[in-house]
Amino acid sequence: MSSLLQPSIFEPQAAPINRYAELVEREGIAWVLRFFPSVALSPGRLRKLQAAKFARLAARSLPRAPLAELRLVCDWITWLFFYDDALCDDVAAAPDPLRRLHDAQVRMSAVLRGSPALADDEPLVHMLAELGARTAAWAARGFMPRFVAEVEKYFQSNVWELRNLLHQLAPRCRST
Repeated sequence: MSSLLQPSIFEPQAAPINRYAELVEREGIAWVLRFFPSVALSPGRLRKLQAAKFARLAARSLPRAPLAELRLVCDWITWLFFYDDALCDDVAAAPDPLRRLHDAQVRMSAVLRGSPALADDEPLVHMLAELGARTAAWAARGFMPRFVAEVEKYFQSNVWELRNLLHQLAPRCRST
């Protein structure tokens, strides 16, 4: 009876972790460096990437996933963090951040829908083109259009967030 009233404390160290976690961590860092080689030249940025442990997040979430799927999920998590840092956080000082976000999102939607990345696209677009192709190869028939629609909804939320940031607006919470 007391166990119902006093749940045990969750111990993350005791939680199962995918056996491929360390391998996917190394591969994930190498994947980022393919698109952002300058990270390797900056000890601080490289340490930050290594400390993020994106593969550990994926490996704890999917303790029994096969290697290829864990790698795909890890790379999506990594891309999302890089995207958010580059286009959604701390960009208020950049010239016309909403235009930059819009232009990047147009290209990102295009590559997710199958258009090739262009030579002058930023690295995030190239990363997403590869992720989109890998996801499409993994996915069941009919999955990609629904997935792309959800990613585009996420993009819309980024525009809303950036507008609020730029205008120093905080969404109001309704009391019930």
